[in-house]
Amino acid sequence: MPNLPQIRHTPTSTAISDAALKLFAETDPRRVTVRQIATAANVSVGSVYVHFGSKDGLYLAILDEALQISARYTMNRRWSESPLQRIFNVGEAYFRFATEHPEAFRLIVQRTQVETDTPELAAAAARVERRIERETAAIVEDLAAAMDAGELMRMPEIDVLRYLWASWAGVLTMMVREDRFKIEAEDAHRILGGAQWILARGMRPD
Repeated sequence: MPNLPQIRHTPTSTAISDAALKLFAETDPRRVTVRQIATAANVSVGSVYVHFGSKDGLYLAILDEALQISARYTMNRRWSESPLQRIFNVGEAYFRFATEHPEAFRLIVQRTQVETDTPELAAAAARVERRIERETAAIVEDLAAAMDAGELMRMPEIDVLRYLWASWAGVLTMMVREDRFKIEAEDAHRILGGAQWILARGMRPD
């Protein structure tokens, strides 16, 4: 995979990346034009090319930064000795990321759903998928440890993972929607807490 371009944080590049992030998160990135980005950033079209080379270069730089932000939220999740608590820490980290960086969160979720024939964008999609695979593998490891420690009953780890992932993704995606199905952050946090309670209490060994 080619190296992803980095955002050099100058006033102009920051204005461009902020405007592009909002546009990319709101719609299919393939439909966003350089002119739209330039207009939203209040810069010339040429400035976008000077700072990022192309629309794809800009998109990849923004996606890479979104992944780095997400990683900062989840990297310290293993502080707890309890495997089950470490899993809950991941859910809390994703909630904070989605709450504090909703557009970056939407961009990452969207990237896994948009097909593309562009090699660079396909590579970016693969990068997101590999990150998700690494994160889910760590959760499966903690689920097995939680079962070994008697925190959860024995059952296929992949089934519990799918329940957790569906709960997190579904609630957080509803939180960042902009239509009548949107739920507020406070409600999302309560719902996720309830899902954790169900897991912790309802799946304890007899």
